[in-house]
Amino acid sequence: MDPLDGTREFVSRRDEFTVNVALIENGEPVLGVVFAPARRELYWGDVKARKAGHIDADPDGTMPSMGTAIQIVVVKYRLNLEAQFPLIALTFGVAFALSFPFWLGLSQRIGKTRAMRFGLLTGAVAPFGWVLVQPGQLGAMLVFMIVAGAATGCLTLFGSQAMDIVDVDELQTGEQRAGAYFGIWAFGLKFAVAVGQFLAGVLLDTVGYVPEQAQDPATLWWLVVLVGPLQSIVTLFGLFVFRRINFEEADVASVQAALAARREAVES
Repeated sequence: MDPLDGTREFVSRRDEFTVNVALIENGEPVLGVVFAPARRELYWGDVKARKAGHIDADPDGTMPSMGTAIQIVVVKYRLNLEAQFPLIALTFGVAFALSFPFWLGLSQRIGKTRAMRFGLLTGAVAPFGWVLVQPGQLGAMLVFMIVAGAATGCLTLFGSQAMDIVDVDELQTGEQRAGAYFGIWAFGLKFAVAVGQFLAGVLLDTVGYVPEQAQDPATLWWLVVLVGPLQSIVTLFGLFVFRRINFEEADVASVQAALAARREAVES
């Protein structure tokens, strides 16, 4: 693991630093991850599955992009930890990247679907850390970031599930439409970020936030509600929507075997 690739950028408070992690089994690399915590972007490659991808490192779309903007305000005005923000972001990133082997192992033990549901449930509990951490408590904030980063690591399972859906579509239609699927996904993520940032501005104005000055206690309370309990509610809604999805490793193996047989028939 390289916990900080881009030391100069990190010290200069630029967003061009990454956390790099590789998983080795029997001397061979099987999984590689590059995470940019400041940009909240992740690139991954699975050697065994011969798959790779890029995802936004957020549990869902609109709420996290909105939450990220408000979280910075909470760190600055409620927690009084603005100077430590690079360390806070790095802690989240390292915990996020180091959690991948855990989520991979959990999905192998209890199944990918159950692991994703557990990840969503954990992601719904983690935001309450914004309520529990008090002003000036850097140590508590770092512990919170470790928990939140590890919970967010379950996103790797969702990225893998997206690739499985592409395989199912190819089996049903006979067409390889991965480009179309991920083009729509990328557009949806960017659109959600734009909407989230717009909503962040509206909500900040609604709760009485005034830039570059001490905030009213009532305003600070509402800001914590927005990044804590409200974000938990949105994640629980995602868990409710996801409850009917049940696609396990046996199903993946069956689809890939059918695709392999079809390709062999075409080649012969």
